[in-house]
Amino acid sequence: MERINISKIPGLHGWKLSQIVNHLKFIKPSLRYPNRVDRTKSNVLRALCDHYPNVWPGLPEIADKAHCSTAQARRALRELEFKDRLIVDINSRLEWRQDDNGRWTLQGPTGHTQGKRGGRGKNATVQYFICDRRILDIYLQQKAYKHEGKEARSVLTDHKNQPPPTENLWGRMVDVWKEVRKENLSKAGWKKVQALPADGDTIVRAWAYWIKNRNLDGLVHPLIMFAEEFPETLAALQEHNQRQAAKAANDRKVDESAAACANWRKSLEAFAKQAKSGEIDSWVQENPAPPMLVQSDEGIARVEYADGIISMCKSMAERRAEKDREREHDDYGFCACPKCQPDFWKEEREQFEASV
Repeated sequence: MERINISKIPGLHGWKLSQIVNHLKFIKPSLRYPNRVDRTKSNVLRALCDHYPNVWPGLPEIADKAHCSTAQARRALRELEFKDRLIVDINSRLEWRQDDNGRWTLQGPTGHTQGKRGGRGKNATVQYFICDRRILDIYLQQKAYKHEGKEARSVLTDHKNQPPPTENLWGRMVDVWKEVRKENLSKAGWKKVQALPADGDTIVRAWAYWIKNRNLDGLVHPLIMFAEEFPETLAALQEHNQRQAAKAANDRKVDESAAACANWRKSLEAFAKQAKSGEIDSWVQENPAPPMLVQSDEGIARVEYADGIISMCKSMAERRAEKDREREHDDYGFCACPKCQPDFWKEEREQFEASV
């Protein structure tokens, strides 16, 4: 079987890629034990990464490094190649074609005829290409989920018999309960909770809101009370979500208004540095001030701020003009500027033109 030299990502080697694979989350499909971690598949992929980038170990070697049987290693290799798409057989592009003698043989795009045979001899084992870019993307995605405090759901399993999220409703409700109460949860009333007219995610969100806002002192069986108060809790949760959404929308409007007001003030102050006091009013008419919005108990309130900024810019322009006049006309009597001495500058100009 022809060997092909594979180039690796700069700075990435087998040990580092194996450590990244160790953090990936593989899920084993099971209706009885949902979200069960598949350690065998992770170990098989790590055994392949030890040979990165040129990967062609034999099946017994892979099974020995993964601490599993050859049958389990073969199953994991099939799933990694055809379901998870994390490894690719170099000769997977071979196709059955008929040669000149009428015999059907495996042929590739370059014309070689050696197929996927396997074995322990030299150049007999299958050569795999590890999809290192995809592994890095999945690792970074799961790391981002963990950083945000979200559940890092596996994207490495493509099975059709995965249990629905509501199958683990009890475990999710127990986790929420233990975060607040640090004690065991009585299962009395569980059948009433399962019969509630809502999906699992809605029940968990309402359960978390109910625990946070309900007085739980003296409740021996909280699930019974939660099932009875579920309609009121759900209505209160929806109203709370609406208030939060409205507050978030108002916050965005306030931020946009503050940015627009800051830009308008910056432009006005830049113009007032070189303009006269009378020109500022014209500029304001052409460029009206945007409204300034702030949060209040009743929602969004509008604040008047433009008049004070305009008055300040006018005062600055007037003081600057007054200083310019003081520099041109001192208080000692004589000023030689063309405006105060037009005859003198007229004679000087005529003499200069005559000499030229």
